[in-house]
Amino acid sequence: MALASGLMLSGITPFSSSGQETSAASSLTDTDALVARLVEESQKHKVARKSDPKDPVWQAESYASGLADEVSLYNEWMLKVILKYAERGDLAEAAYVSDQLPGAGSALAHAELAVIHARKTEKSEAERHIQAAKDASSSVSRLFLSKVLARCALALKLLKLDTEAVSLLSQVEELELLDLDTALQQEGLAQHLTLAQAQARLDQMTARGSDEAKCHFLLACAEQHLKSGKSELGLPFLEAVSNLSSKNGLPTAQHVLIDVARLHWMSGQTQEAKKTLSFFLQCCERYADAAEWKAPFISDAVSLLLDWKQPDEARVWLKLAETSLPKVYVLDSPQAVLAVGRQLARLDGAEVRDRFAVMAAQAGLQHPHPRSRASAAVQIALYYAELGASIPASVTKILSAEPGEGAE
Repeated sequence: MALASGLMLSGITPFSSSGQETSAASSLTDTDALVARLVEESQKHKVARKSDPKDPVWQAESYASGLADEVSLYNEWMLKVILKYAERGDLAEAAYVSDQLPGAGSALAHAELAVIHARKTEKSEAERHIQAAKDASSSVSRLFLSKVLARCALALKLLKLDTEAVSLLSQVEELELLDLDTALQQEGLAQHLTLAQAQARLDQMTARGSDEAKCHFLLACAEQHLKSGKSELGLPFLEAVSNLSSKNGLPTAQHVLIDVARLHWMSGQTQEAKKTLSFFLQCCERYADAAEWKAPFISDAVSLLLDWKQPDEARVWLKLAETSLPKVYVLDSPQAVLAVGRQLARLDGAEVRDRFAVMAAQAGLQHPHPRSRASAAVQIALYYAELGASIPASVTKILSAEPGEGAE
């Protein structure tokens, strides 16, 4: 009875309309056709994924499953995986994985994909992701909702759907509104501001701890002027950013000096660029070796030195960064190690790249919690994805070792 009912619901009648059973021969044929159809129907909603075991992005996604017991950390790394899929053009993979994340992660991932599609003027896809982001936001915190809606508003602005974008802004918090204004400047979708106008915008803010966000806003304003060839309007912004970034001695705010140096260089102010980067590196030198940001910050600055064709100076600073690595707390160590390895690989090639990946893998095994290994593994996989290479066997062997093995 259950089988017949199921067949009726699928639109297939198991008996002839006259109520007589069909012949044995035709019954066999019909059964074969029925089985084929049922198999086809059962797979309509399944997604065939391109799961290449040697693909470092796919490996990063697989390793991230070891972080699932800490949802916020899992979502954080999976967003990076999704953006890496999108960066290389695998937007269907990115969308599929976004659907699988827990609420807040799925909401932000879909919002980011909406922005990506909106930049390509793919209206229907962008709107689909905006709706998915809203649907996944039903139970997220107010702060997270603010982040999601700000990115959705940016996507709508990119699509020139200004009225729809404005309708979302009442639920966006102050810092996220500033991030949106920054993004609009970066995308060329906002009026170019004078320094006085930009400062007036920032003076309205009451949120604490916003120095870094304010710096990024001023940098975006500066870059728009410099790209337009109006250095007389853009350069005063850079001076304001330099002053603000050092105001409270916050390392995260000081980090924007790298962008100040980059924009000075872009505008032809090479001496000012070198002076700014040198000042930032001197700040880094004074950080304690145990500070988890020291090696990554130096490595980011070194990236500019390499872009500027100054390999000898770059090598000196990377040596300092490398010296600090043994003192970094074990859970932060893989990120610091890979940051140094990323830049040394630009100087010395694949052998150095792999040596630092082995170090990061070994660091991941130093802490007994399995989350340490998983976090290191995800970072290593994304490291190789960024460098366009496969993870070597020497690294995967360490990551697959039993607890207590492979960490020497």
